[in-house]
Amino acid sequence: MADSPSRAKSDLEPALWRLYRRFFDQAERRRRWSIEKDIPWAQCNHNLDPVIADVVESFCAVELYLPDYLVHAMPW
Repeated sequence: MADSPSRAKSDLEPALWRLYRRFFDQAERRRRWSIEKDIPWAQCNHNLDPVIADVVESFCAVELYLPDYLVHAMPW
């Protein structure tokens, strides 16, 4: 006896969900960088001028959209 349409649908949905999650998980890993995972902290030169750290922090803040998140928290 052939599978009913409702059974085929119920088998298909979990498979589609797995494909959907795998695609978007991979896309997010490739699209976004992680300050924790993508910077080789052990290789950083701790003798650099602190001004360079300020520039890097500013860049990270902009790239992580921190100004957008903090604009309502900052007193004016």
